[in-house]
Amino acid sequence: MSIVGVAYRPTGTAFDNDWFALPEHEAAALDPRQRVTLELAVEALDDSGLGHLAPGSRAAVVFGAATTFGPAAALNIAHLLSRTLDLHGPSLLVASDRTAPLVAVDTAVRLLADESVPFVITGGADLALLPDPPLPQHISAVALPESSRGAVLILQRTRDAYRTGSRHYAEFPGTGMGFPHPGDTAPRIALWHSHPRSDETDGPVRTSDRDTQPPLPIPLSAHDLDALHELCLHYATAIGGYPSLRDFAAAVARLTPGPSRATILAHDITDAASQLREVARDITALATTLPVSAAARVSPRVGRVQPNRIAHLTAADAPAAASAPTSTTAQGNSATRPESNGSAGPSTACGIAGEMVRRVVGSALSSDPGTAESGEVVGISEYERAGGVLFLFSGAGGHARMGRALAARYPVFAAALTDAVDAIVAAGGPRVWTPRNGFGSGTGGEDVAQPALFAFQVALAALLGVWGIWADAVAGHGIGEVAAAVVCGAISLADGARIAVARGRLLAGTGIDGAAAVLEATPAEVHRLIEPMRSSVGVAAVDGPSSITVSGDPRYIDTLVRRAHRRAIFAQRIAADGTIGGPIPVPHAPRARDVAPQLVSELATVAALRPEMPFFSTTRRGMVIGPKTAPGANGVVQGCTDAAYWALNAAGPVELGAALDSAAGAGISTVVEIGPHGVLTPVAREHMAFRGAAYAVGSRADEAGSFLRAVGRLFLEGRRVDWSALGALTVPPPQRRWGRRVSVEGVGVRMPEVRIRVDGTYVVAGGLGVSGALVVRWLLDAGVREVVVLTRLARALPEPLEGMEECVVVVQCDATDRVDLAGALDDIRDSGPPIRGVVLAGRALHPVAAGNLVDLTAADPTDFTIGFSGVGWLPLTRVSGGAAPVTRE
Repeated sequence: MSIVGVAYRPTGTAFDNDWFALPEHEAAALDPRQRVTLELAVEALDDSGLGHLAPGSRAAVVFGAATTFGPAAALNIAHLLSRTLDLHGPSLLVASDRTAPLVAVDTAVRLLADESVPFVITGGADLALLPDPPLPQHISAVALPESSRGAVLILQRTRDAYRTGSRHYAEFPGTGMGFPHPGDTAPRIALWHSHPRSDETDGPVRTSDRDTQPPLPIPLSAHDLDALHELCLHYATAIGGYPSLRDFAAAVARLTPGPSRATILAHDITDAASQLREVARDITALATTLPVSAAARVSPRVGRVQPNRIAHLTAADAPAAASAPTSTTAQGNSATRPESNGSAGPSTACGIAGEMVRRVVGSALSSDPGTAESGEVVGISEYERAGGVLFLFSGAGGHARMGRALAARYPVFAAALTDAVDAIVAAGGPRVWTPRNGFGSGTGGEDVAQPALFAFQVALAALLGVWGIWADAVAGHGIGEVAAAVVCGAISLADGARIAVARGRLLAGTGIDGAAAVLEATPAEVHRLIEPMRSSVGVAAVDGPSSITVSGDPRYIDTLVRRAHRRAIFAQRIAADGTIGGPIPVPHAPRARDVAPQLVSELATVAALRPEMPFFSTTRRGMVIGPKTAPGANGVVQGCTDAAYWALNAAGPVELGAALDSAAGAGISTVVEIGPHGVLTPVAREHMAFRGAAYAVGSRADEAGSFLRAVGRLFLEGRRVDWSALGALTVPPPQRRWGRRVSVEGVGVRMPEVRIRVDGTYVVAGGLGVSGALVVRWLLDAGVREVVVLTRLARALPEPLEGMEECVVVVQCDATDRVDLAGALDDIRDSGPPIRGVVLAGRALHPVAAGNLVDLTAADPTDFTIGFSGVGWLPLTRVSGGAAPVTRE
């Protein structure tokens, strides 16, 4: 058992109850030891790099604390942390004598004997690490502290720590507390020094050559969009202290995910810092595009309405917000990206009835992946999509360069591809892929194209699994249904390879001189059109209620298109793609129908197994083959995916629309197209259930970048992603910044309780008189780094502020002059962090100045806009009817 995460510091009274979603009365009931233990637990989880795997896991929490009296005694903070992090493992509180934290650590070690527990969060407020202060990789023991301080540890089985790429501080030689010397009354748990494995000591490969570096995804999350804004600015500064972009990405990606999320792709540290600032600007821009009714919400932090925030839209708000202009892309270009393969391009997609406004820049399907000089902002979201994920395996889209970028960068993909190709060769097919030549020139017929596409798709699904992205159900189109059956367990890899080889050989000649067209008509209308030529034209695919693909002899296809146009039916011939897959992307339907029965005898020994997940058939309309399908002898499922099924699959038509309907009815909400290029994603997006949630993993233009964009978009939906695929954790993440509330007593006046952000700018208008000086001192004592004072006459800092010149900026400005004030505020915005708070201070509050401040800071992400007159605090709000914008509570 190993220690993979550590956090320690003295106890204190400060506590970020907003992060833990605790109401005021519950937070007030916590004693200082309980508060510091909760925050240390999150910091230790950050340090371990296991935070991204915590939600929904069976991780355990074991805290130790001396017996507590009063309201805090009834609180099980272990259970409270499990509830906050959505942990489903044991949550235990050891409450006894002063050795309770050590007993908790010992209990945690024993809990890891249960293989269902991935890791344990343990420790307490009365725990020390030896030597004190502890040094990384040199912790020798866990003991009781001599002073009031706490420590929380993350424990993980050593073999699992190597697998997840976690850091190692020390290992436990066994269990139980011991006494190092006879007569010693100070118990401790001895530790072994942990040596990193030889294959980890060199760290990740680093290079300065941008052309050989793929972009890296950096996921960001926080408990709300305001915190996400602060996080981006904090990371943009902190990233410069990291050895490489990969080190930074691996550290921040592993943090505990929050409901507000963003994803960027970056090529190097400078690029990442630029994209992080772009996200911060996008969040601010989104706030200004929303109507006031949609942007206002009740803040859980200060209990009052906060305007100009991004929030959940109501149905009435959605149309107004949807028409709002979008902000620029990461490259600074306000034009939308070229759309291809169903790419949505950058947009501001507004949901209704509680969906979050989302800005998406770039696309997993875009043919314009960005330049080598700049990354991109993949998206910003506070919307978590419910429902399952469908892997949709396409039947076309192959190209000569498919798989090269993924095989070069991901050994798991290359290994899975090798296994699939070996199975194809064993089935009598060609070696469609080699590490040196990839998939070749892409000039082969169906006998090469179909096994090649099958192998690529099986390997791509395996790669997604390494990133923690698993299907809840599968479906396939043509040869893609064979790969889907293998991935869900309906057939074995060996049988899948046999089917792909036999199917490819059978259909090799059907599309040589064929043609295809797509019609926007109902199946009944299409059947009437093709009835006179049914021996030469047939239905190849039914993609939806009014989207039909037909194929057959070229001259009859042209005749069909003309007949459709005369009946005001949209019809268009499908152009040859000239890549793997032959001259047309679908087989000659009548010929395929004639030769398909030959597969029944050739595939007679194919064993239909019970799948591990629902398999939505596109061969048998409306059929769902699932885990509950009753097996026959030896686990074989009769009549499901046997030889007769695959003969029907080759004969067609492909009933994709029916499969998508069944999937939507079963609770599937997201479609991920598994293939070398997005060919089915536009079709899936035509379905109401998947309109905003259909993504293609592959792209001809940028295979590696497209894969990462798809992963990033799934993260934006709230899907679980295993970010340990980015590489081993070698350095800790930037230090977590906890939010603090302050409440200070002034001169006979209680100061208000507000949220103070250390990286924000706070403006105090009204000069540096008694009231102004008191407000400035209160803000600085609360942790504000910079206060800008607006005063009519510049003057030296008064006595209460002596020595604080670096934190106080005095700007000569008349707040009653709207033009003068607007210029001063613009200068403040351009030269520092965003404005987070505004205070008008003075013996008497001037109504014109108050009104100007309220109006001119309406678009800023402020937490409060208040007035202080020396006798009390006054909220500054807009008042209808032209009255002075100053009202008392």
